[in-house]
Amino acid sequence: MDEYLGFVYEKRIERAIKSLKANRMDARYFESKEALLDELKIMVPKGSVIGCGGSVTLVETGLMKFIKSGEFHYIEREGKDLSTEEEKFARMREMYFADYYFMSSNAITEDGYLYNVDGRGNRVSPMIFGPKNVIIIAGSNKIVKNLEEAKERVKALAAPANAKRLKKDTGCIKTGVCCDCKSPDRICCVEVITGYQRFPDRIKVFFLKDSVGY
Repeated sequence: MDEYLGFVYEKRIERAIKSLKANRMDARYFESKEALLDELKIMVPKGSVIGCGGSVTLVETGLMKFIKSGEFHYIEREGKDLSTEEEKFARMREMYFADYYFMSSNAITEDGYLYNVDGRGNRVSPMIFGPKNVIIIAGSNKIVKNLEEAKERVKALAAPANAKRLKKDTGCIKTGVCCDCKSPDRICCVEVITGYQRFPDRIKVFFLKDSVGY
């Protein structure tokens, strides 16, 4: 990243971290993926029960390799051993009992809010309730000024990109932007805004300097 553009992103991260901490979330900044992984190796005890929401960010940062290293009890939500939808739903419900739940966020505002949109809610619901620790990994590209910009980011970028990645039959993969479709494949059915927390530091937001994910 260009050093001058990097300066702008770092200041955005600083503002977001200050606001997230005011909302009683643990927020930190990491210069590199390697530094982030080093911290997680210290933070997450071996044998911990780990779940995660679907996320390009977790793959791009190497977090999925860390989670699936064999040192943890990983809840595989789409394991080869699952043959029916009921079995898959049962596995997703196990996420509520995880020690650590990893995910990214569709957008994070400079004034301290997380904004997420989901299809059936299995990614965002453990963020709200259940797991002892929720760790959100996000690149500087996820930061927006406010909730209005967060919603626009999802409609114009995150939703169409994810619908294309997941091979969904939705309006946005034809137009490249959300058109509020009524497709059975729609992935934008649940909107969650996360602000001030009753339980301090349960949600942890770890920022990376570089852009990752959609």
